[in-house]
This record gives sequence, C-alpha cells and structure tokens, in this order.
Amino acid sequence: MKLAQIFILALCAASVTMHRCYNEAEVEKKALKKLKKFPRPPDMTPSPNFSPGCPLELFKKPALEPLEDRSLSPWKYEIVSNTEFYPQTYTQAVCLCKGCIMSRNGTVIDNQDYNSAPVIGSWVFMKREKCKKGGYKLKLERRDVIMGCTCVRPSSSR
Repeated sequence: MKLAQIFILALCAASVTMHRCYNEAEVEKKALKKLKKFPRPPDMTPSPNFSPGCPLELFKKPALEPLEDRSLSPWKYEIVSNTEFYPQTYTQAVCLCKGCIMSRNGTVIDNQDYNSAPVIGSWVFMKREKCKKGGYKLKLERRDVIMGCTCVRPSSSR
C-alpha cells in the first residue's frame, strides 16, 4: 500500500511542477532556459527594404548575392513579433514572386507557369498562458516558420 501512495504523491508533485505559474519578472527567463534544450532556427538577418514585387533586376547582374537573392524563387526575411510566445521575435521568409524567375528568349521574366512556394520548418516555442490566480504558465508548442522559398510546378488539383 505504501508504494502506491508514494507513486500517487510523486505523480501529483510532477503535475504541479509542470504547470507552475511564474510572475512577470521571471517568465521570460524560465522560458528561454527551457528552450535551450531544443534546436533553434538558424540566425536569419532581416533583409534590407526591397521594392514590392518580384526583383527581376537581381538576375541581370552576376550572381554574387546571398542565396535568397540568387534563387529562382527569391525571398526576403522579415521580423515577426508575438508577445504570447518565447522567443517573442524571430525572422521568417516571405516569397517575393508568384512565379519563378526564368529567362525566355534572352528576357528575364516572372514565369507564372511555375509557382514560388514556401519552405517550412517546424520550431519549438514556449507559449505564455495566464494562470487563474495570476502570473503565467509555460507550454511547449511547435510552430511552422517559413525558412525560404523554392520553385515548384503548379499543383494539378487547382
């Protein structure tokens, strides 16, 4: 009988510590500490301001630029902010073209016969949720993050 009581007590203690509430001053520190156990998204520096639209002009000069500028489906990186998650800011790719950049009869075009599609990675974040008695509890959550873009054939189901 004692072994069963110890097991139940241990189970109760584990469930209490998993849903501990943290005050405003300690919640971020605890979230970032817990996140150290998981791989982080690669460090992607936000892109300088691009003019809107598909950057065809990039393909009229030698290909010495970073990967996101040399791709047939170029992208830029933007900062995403969300105060309900840790980290609260991260970078995410945004595809710049609807189609893919190709050369047709010596002219560089945004070829709509193909599609630029996002390349998605799944990363672990800590979600901050309010506790009933004040403070915040932390919950692990996987979220999709767009890492880049690639050129694909259009889906035949559309």
